[in-house]
Amino acid sequence: MAGMTPDLWPGAAGAHGSFISGIGERAAIEDLAGLRIGTPLRLRRSRRPTRGCSFEVVTAEGRPLGWLPREDEDALEAYGQNPEAAEVRVTGIVPAFQRPRVQIELAWPETAAAG
Repeated sequence: MAGMTPDLWPGAAGAHGSFISGIGERAAIEDLAGLRIGTPLRLRRSRRPTRGCSFEVVTAEGRPLGWLPREDEDALEAYGQNPEAAEVRVTGIVPAFQRPRVQIELAWPETAAAG
């Protein structure tokens, strides 16, 4: 798949690039400070969707960072993928006003893509 970062995903069937929405509202400074390229994250279905976003992006320990944008939820659905089953990693950290923009990539294994 175009844009996939192969060194992050050996054996992955596909990947989708995105970013974390709502970092300024959700993420603690100490959690942002610990992010590096390749840091694993998780997606978790939100109990209450916010601004149309149904999936939270959280640290491996479960601390909230922000949301997966709704259009990316739709893209994963079009790929036939369950967002909660995706592996998520940080691919970029871009300095911005107040909080950085954190780019992420979601990938799914060969077996998930086939089924």
